[in-house]
Amino acid sequence: MSFTLPALFFVLVATSASGSPQGVRQETEPPIEEPSEPQAEPPPFLPVSIDDALDRDLEASREELEERALDELQELLVAWTGFVKQRQAELERRVRGVDPLDNGPTGAELSVGRDELIEGLSLLAAMVSERGGDVTTARELITELRARELERAETIIVAHGDADKARQIPLEALKAYLRPLTASQLEAQLVAWMSILQSECLIVRNAELAALDSADLDNISAYNARAVIVRADRGRLIDRVNVVVDSLESKGGDVSEERAFVTSVVEMPKIARVTALLTTAKAWLISADGGLALLLSILKAAGILIASWLVSKIIGRVAGRAMRSIKKSSELLRGFVIIAVRRMTIAFGVLIALAYLGVNMGPLLAAIGAAGLVIGLALQGTLSNFASGLLIMTNRPFDVGDLVSTAGIEGYVRGMTLVSTRIETFDKRTIFIPNNMVWGDVLVNYTLSPTRRLDLVFGIGYGDDIEQAQEVLRELVKAHPKVLEEPEPVVRVHELGDSSVNFIVRPFVRNEDYWDVYWDLTEAVKKRFDRDGISIPFPQRDVHFIPVERADSSIPGELQPAPPPTRTSSSPSA
Repeated sequence: MSFTLPALFFVLVATSASGSPQGVRQETEPPIEEPSEPQAEPPPFLPVSIDDALDRDLEASREELEERALDELQELLVAWTGFVKQRQAELERRVRGVDPLDNGPTGAELSVGRDELIEGLSLLAAMVSERGGDVTTARELITELRARELERAETIIVAHGDADKARQIPLEALKAYLRPLTASQLEAQLVAWMSILQSECLIVRNAELAALDSADLDNISAYNARAVIVRADRGRLIDRVNVVVDSLESKGGDVSEERAFVTSVVEMPKIARVTALLTTAKAWLISADGGLALLLSILKAAGILIASWLVSKIIGRVAGRAMRSIKKSSELLRGFVIIAVRRMTIAFGVLIALAYLGVNMGPLLAAIGAAGLVIGLALQGTLSNFASGLLIMTNRPFDVGDLVSTAGIEGYVRGMTLVSTRIETFDKRTIFIPNNMVWGDVLVNYTLSPTRRLDLVFGIGYGDDIEQAQEVLRELVKAHPKVLEEPEPVVRVHELGDSSVNFIVRPFVRNEDYWDVYWDLTEAVKKRFDRDGISIPFPQRDVHFIPVERADSSIPGELQPAPPPTRTSSSPSA
């Protein structure tokens, strides 16, 4: 009775969903006006088909299901159990090859749908069990299907039946299937694959022996062509065996015997005629797993490299615009970010391209990581420059075009990398200074301030008029058009030197006018001093001679008194 009531309820709901006859509706319902817009009928509580069940999200409608009565949930559980059994039967027929591949969904689609139905069945069983309902049948079915899936994982190759079907399994699909299997399950897989490979090797052996034993040249060519074909088939099978071997080895399995067998069977005997080699090469070139696959991988890798180069250009421009929108970012930092983004994008594209070519990047990256300490010790100086470069770009003590003085070098900054700073001196020499020296030394940036003080020293003789000389210097400084009025120039007696009375002249000028004012004032002061009779003395030194007479011969050891000292003055003009 428990099966007839749900079935009857199912039929009634399905009938109401498909529409009742118009005559029956007129007898049971009074005539009403048709609405302006058709109202969508709510879906029936019980799904009418597998597709209807797959379209439902039981987890999302959990609250609605909890409001249902226990009898309704049990009816839904029974219906869902039937759908799971139906989808499992369809999947098994597809695996056995009963249903053609071009008829209906693929085996992978059936498997996914079956798994979704099992998840829904588990949810319903949990809800019914919480209310004290009987879920024994549903849970037994779930347990049985999961156990059957494990058995299927161990015998998938046997289910394919022969080597022809095994060779047609896509490599990526095989990798995806083997990935979640345990080591014991993979061992069962490998046994099945090795059995098929051994049978295929027997076919290759017979073809090669026929070519070696034949004395007829025409037969030799035919046998060689046959041997090439069967070797190509064996090669495709070996590719899939290697996938299984690699998968088992990655999970700790011992595959040394299987690898040795695969290596030994791929050796080619000395078959007569060179045409066999040409035929082999041709067969490899047109093989889907050989030349065509390699050509496709190369084209993909080239396309990825070109795409990464184009993307790096686009991302570099976007990064440049983003950095320019930041007011406090320096030109050095903008250039570094643009170059770094472009190179990282290209490097990422290279890694993807190498992966498409079949290069395993795992061991390479592991080796680089292991050698990181040694590389770090060997490149201490370079890494120090690298860190200093990042600090300079972050703190922005200078930018491109600034006039700086650092590490004993004075000039304009023309560029910078993470390793060195490029400075152009006033005599047009280009000097590369390591960033470690720039960051660790005193750095003077003349460009940060728009003005700069000019320090000039002029000396006059001790006999010249100080006030006259001071007034002349003030007139010359104020008369120069490039000298700034604010701050006010300073003209003061600075020191009393050995040979002259020195004046300090300190006008303020714009950075770009520094050397023009320096040279102009030096020339103007010399001409004005000469015109006004103000001397610019040479360095001079006073020398005092103290002559000593010979001792009197009559009185040994007695010295005569020396005359008073005479003062003389010497100079280069004397």
